[in-house]
Amino acid sequence: MAIIEDLYDILHIDRTADDRQIKKAYAKLLRKYPPEKAPEEFKKLSQAYERLIDPISRSEYDAFSQYKDEIDEHDKAGSKALENEDYKTAIKEYKKILIIEPNLTFAKNRLGLALAYDEQYDEALVQFEELIKINSNNATFYSNLAYVYKEELDYDKAEKAWLKAYEIDPIKDDIILALSELYIDKKEYDKAIAFLKNCIGKSKDDDFQDFIYYFQMVQVYIFAHDIDGIEKIIDEIEKIIPDETESREYVAWKFGKLAYELYEAKIYSLSERISKRALEIDDSNDAIKELYNDSKELREAFDLYETLSKDERIIAPLKGPISYYLYADEYEKDELKENCDKNIRAIQSYVDEDFINVIKSIDILKSEYNILYNYKRELYEDIYRISQENKKHDDQWNRLKDDTTVVNSIIKLIALWLSEDLSEQDRDKYFKNIIEDINHEATNSIISSINRIKSNYPDLYKLNPDFLEKLRSAAVKDNNSNTANSTTSNNSYNSNDQSTTRNSKEIIIFCENCGQKLRVPENSGRIIVTCPKCHKEFSYKASDFNEESTNNSNTTGSTSNNNSCGSSKQTTNSNSSNIGCGTIIICAIIGGFIGHATGFIIGAFIGFYISSKT
Repeated sequence: MAIIEDLYDILHIDRTADDRQIKKAYAKLLRKYPPEKAPEEFKKLSQAYERLIDPISRSEYDAFSQYKDEIDEHDKAGSKALENEDYKTAIKEYKKILIIEPNLTFAKNRLGLALAYDEQYDEALVQFEELIKINSNNATFYSNLAYVYKEELDYDKAEKAWLKAYEIDPIKDDIILALSELYIDKKEYDKAIAFLKNCIGKSKDDDFQDFIYYFQMVQVYIFAHDIDGIEKIIDEIEKIIPDETESREYVAWKFGKLAYELYEAKIYSLSERISKRALEIDDSNDAIKELYNDSKELREAFDLYETLSKDERIIAPLKGPISYYLYADEYEKDELKENCDKNIRAIQSYVDEDFINVIKSIDILKSEYNILYNYKRELYEDIYRISQENKKHDDQWNRLKDDTTVVNSIIKLIALWLSEDLSEQDRDKYFKNIIEDINHEATNSIISSINRIKSNYPDLYKLNPDFLEKLRSAAVKDNNSNTANSTTSNNSYNSNDQSTTRNSKEIIIFCENCGQKLRVPENSGRIIVTCPKCHKEFSYKASDFNEESTNNSNTTGSTSNNNSCGSSKQTTNSNSSNIGCGTIIICAIIGGFIGHATGFIIGAFIGFYISSKT
């Protein structure tokens, strides 16, 4: 503290005041400037009190402050340096004072503090030990000596020195609080409580200081995790709150600060209670209002979670996200992540295997534990949505598997999409078997099966809509192509009595104008053909196409070299509606299996092209 104001003026006393009047003035001003609420003002009060309550330092002040301008100048510079934590400058300034007057105790005390703050503990101890030799009845000297011992972790000597300081001056708050903090550091909570209880009522002139000790006891109980002890002290505080404005304002402020500390310690029930009490004393404090609302919400949440944790209607893993949210700060970062990942995997297993109970559990969470549900609402919404999809898939699958209007190969394909526990090797094996089955299905059966799935089993259809739609389109296109070719052959050759029969040999040609695929009889001469699509006439001769044809006159339907996808040889029968479908479907499915959108289109195009050329 820079000596700008007169010490007597700071304490509002005259120069003739005795020790009792000095103590009474200090206690009265402490109401207005308690240490935690007004630290700077309290610091002024404390330093003025320390100088004037000690007869020797008071005599020095009375003597030198009146005519020692040089000492006063160095004291101001030293005090400012201490406030700015420029401890080396402070040391220099106080040493200059001691050069002027070696036994000036206030200067030696300030020098000792500056040395201690600069961690020059041995030199600091020298100053305080010399001061105690000069005046063994000064509580401040013992208290500062105790501070140095504590910094050196010599707790026993620190305790002894502070107890001596307390014996000399039992109403000096910083001594009492420092000693209780020492007991907290040593985890001697019972000792701290006993000491603070003994301090209550010591100040006969003013009982306001008792609030400081009560609140310090709450701090001790917080460190000791003693909830019952905290509640008992709060009850005691509420009994003695005075009507005096300054005291009530201090208690309201202290209650708010305490409520926040309890909030940080996750003791939400007491934080709610104390912040509510603070609002009853001072309802204009918005920060305390917010703290009260937050404490109330979290107290309700933790109480509700206790009920949730015992609710057997809800699947255990679904409680996990809420638990890890509420108790996150009890885990290390990596540990929390690992636990959350395990929890999500457990939930996923239930979503896949027991989605009915997942849906029921989330319905209960949302309706009966809404506060907790809202903490992780987005996650629960995603889990619920996927579970609902799985339920729809399951319901529709149970109907589809017995639906005789859908060909078995398509049902197998849906089953493969629904399966999630297959190895890649097994999946490939089943896929090849399904392809083989589809290769032998009639195109009309494939078309009608896909149409039925789309209309009657929409959620199964949505598993791979692009795949199924392209597969259906490819089958429709092949079916239309077969019909058009049969019509063309009949119209073109009826007049020559060369209508296509089951035993006729055919070749495939393409319209020179539009590229339409046509099946026409093999003929050694040149024939005029009219394209049914663009109606353009053109001529052809079988030898121009260099086709190798084989006549299977005794075969019903078609026989194609399916094992050679892309062969230039094919014997075909014009009455077959299945020609080319197997090749289209195989390539389309392979493309779609690789990629549901682009892959299918490429595969279907290749399949149709191959079937057209064969």
